Amino acid sequence: MHHGLRLLTAVALVAYASTAHAQEDNGAEPPTIAVPENFAIGLIDINRIFRLSTALNGVREEVGAREQRYREEITAAEERLRQQQEELSQKRGVLSPQEYAVEEASFRGEVENLQKRVNERNQELQEIMAQSQQQVQEETVRIVAEIALERNFALVFDASQLVIAAEQINISDEVVERLNERFPSLEIPEAGSMEEAGDQDG
Repeated sequence: MHHGLRLLTAVALVAYASTAHAQEDNGAEPPTIAVPENFAIGLIDINRIFRLSTALNGVREEVGAREQRYREEITAAEERLRQQQEELSQKRGVLSPQEYAVEEASFRGEVENLQKRVNERNQELQEIMAQSQQQVQEETVRIVAEIALERNFALVFDASQLVIAAEQINISDEVVERLNERFPSLEIPEAGSMEEAGDQDG
């Protein structure tokens, strides 16, 4: 990779995990700053780019739908466990202490398995979002590098690192336009289900 491109890539998304831009969508008009036409510095707002990415918005919708489905499945599983708990309680005076202990242990095992599956589903959703953001971030870096080479930028900063900057050097909208054209959607792993996870545990 060309040395200049390496430098740009290193700078383009500096402190990507930092907090959102302080002036983001707060309705305040930024001060007007005069910038020479040959000013060789660019600016991006990575939070805005992520927010306007059609690919990430599609992932968010899918994650939201899966979260709702998993919540419904968990509720149904919890209801089944409550019924089993009531049935087990009714057997306390019928079964021998040894038989009751066996069934109680089995019930506790099912409760633990449900909690394990809940944790797995939560992790699944978190990983989907993290991997999707990583892919969009990588494509964003490539696009920013292209624009910087086209305009001969020496540096490109992320808006979250600046107190104030001229809007003329902000290339976020152009980045979003190219990103959505090239990366309109992301392939998302197939969803699992609480029942399938239970079968695998067994």
